[in-house]
Amino acid sequence: MRRRLGEVRPEEAKALLQRLGSVLGERLQDEKDALDTYQVLLDLDRGNAPARLALARLLWRAGDREESQREYGALLTELGCTTAVMGEAYLRIAQEAQEAGQPSQVEAALAAALSLEPDGAPLDLLIESLKALGQETKLAECLVLREQALDEGSARIAVTRALAEVLEQMGKLDEAEAACRRLLEQAPEDVGSLGRLAAICRQQSRSEELAALLERLWAALEGQDALPGLDTEALG
Repeated sequence: MRRRLGEVRPEEAKALLQRLGSVLGERLQDEKDALDTYQVLLDLDRGNAPARLALARLLWRAGDREESQREYGALLTELGCTTAVMGEAYLRIAQEAQEAGQPSQVEAALAAALSLEPDGAPLDLLIESLKALGQETKLAECLVLREQALDEGSARIAVTRALAEVLEQMGKLDEAEAACRRLLEQAPEDVGSLGRLAAICRQQSRSEELAALLERLWAALEGQDALPGLDTEALG
């Protein structure tokens, strides 16, 4: 690979490697060759933050947490590192520290990640990491901050949906219901929220409201597959 790359201009070689790494790692799930590709790219350009981030994520996915943490740590030293990348790096460092039994490092990295809210780690990673760290209350607080900071739209819907799910899992049904209703104001046919709200009404024996919600749910489901994880039979 290195010999053939020597036949093209450096900037073209970097762009080619970036695309190749993405295809190998994301589309083909070929972690070994993707890791090798990003390593070659970083040998050519040590300051390539997108390549280092992709490498850190691949290493984490492959189970090499120590090397992944090293790459995340290097990202934190890069000038212009975005708050989203910083949040991701701190959360991964906190997870690795927890696995290594280092509570003080967990606390420090977690505090650093949370200080970046509501502009921190990507939503899916925030949810995954804070649940893994046993920080559901902190997760709910972060989601509230994000919901308040966002204008109406798909990003806010995703945050509110996640908040409703977390609150329901915590047993905070009144707050989960309120989150569902806020979401339904933006997306009246959101199947997940209708199902969650119906489940709450069923638990609380609110039969009249349950019947109305089920009618809305069946109408929303018409012509589409049921949402994964939605137990329509249990709802009635």
